[in-house]
Amino acid sequence: MSTQLSTSRQVRSWLAHPEMQQRIGNALGGFMSGDMFMAQVALAVQEPAIAACSPTSVFNAMLETATMGLLPGKQHGHVALIPRRGELTVMPMFGGLKYLMERQPHVAQVKALLVHTSDTLEVCEGIVVRHEYDPFDEARVFQHWANGDCGLRGAYARIEYTDGTIDYHFVTASKVKANADCAQNQSNWRKWFPEYVLKTVYRDVYARRAIRLDPETEGRLGLVTAAEDRFEGNDPDRGGHVAVRPSDRLPKPKGQDVLKMALEQVDAPPVEPETDVDAPQYLDGDDLRAAQKRLRAMAGECAKQERARGDAKAYFEAVKVAVNITTSKEMTAAQVATAEQYLRDDLEGKEPLL
Repeated sequence: MSTQLSTSRQVRSWLAHPEMQQRIGNALGGFMSGDMFMAQVALAVQEPAIAACSPTSVFNAMLETATMGLLPGKQHGHVALIPRRGELTVMPMFGGLKYLMERQPHVAQVKALLVHTSDTLEVCEGIVVRHEYDPFDEARVFQHWANGDCGLRGAYARIEYTDGTIDYHFVTASKVKANADCAQNQSNWRKWFPEYVLKTVYRDVYARRAIRLDPETEGRLGLVTAAEDRFEGNDPDRGGHVAVRPSDRLPKPKGQDVLKMALEQVDAPPVEPETDVDAPQYLDGDDLRAAQKRLRAMAGECAKQERARGDAKAYFEAVKVAVNITTSKEMTAAQVATAEQYLRDDLEGKEPLL
């Protein structure tokens, strides 16, 4: 708890400092209101899982979000802020790509849609004239190829302009799979397959320049795709296609490269003394044994509730993968708290682990 309070307090003190405000202002580059962004950051750092991360990683994550022109916070759906071994990381979501594209003054809406193998789809000269399906058909399921019948025939983006004209951009199922194969780890694709397909559609709209973009937005979208590539460990050689290079017409907003120097120079308000918050603080002794016992007990409760999905061991292994725990003998307090939240969400039916 003291680490969470210290992180939240230190980040808020940085945000109140004129030099740090200037750094974030440089990153935003007038793309959105600095006050609005700061307010969303202040809300985000109140989440226990985020507050348990190192202060520098939290500030870096918020600065990276600003350089992309996006907002933190689950309610916006622009990025997911994910703790990894006590460090906060940023994963762009398809809502962030959609948001940036719809900021263009000539664009009214960009909507990505999935096409199931059971759907009726008629296309005439590149225009979708008919796309029908039963939204209540329980057999209309999209899932990762490793889980059986994928159900994905393809996907497309419906691009509506402010003058009333409509364009379409199509993405084949094989192109989606090629993008998925680029990822170093398929766990996110398996867990959120429909969402990742939608994100692939928006990425392809950007990559193929299906929408006319101003240089600044094009640069921000390039930063978004680069951030996702880093997060997922994407390697184009795995998918058999060449990476799309972001536009170099917009220089990277200043701030990220000088963050360390700036933090060393800022006389932040005094905070509680703490020992090397950036290094992972692994639990040991009784604390570690108690944490292992709690997680195994919660995993057992999940297995009792949904026997058809897996046993207690399967749930325990699944939550280790989700939180990036290599071994249960080395866990930080932040990882344990995040793992407990995953298991609690499964028990409450919010987000099944298996």
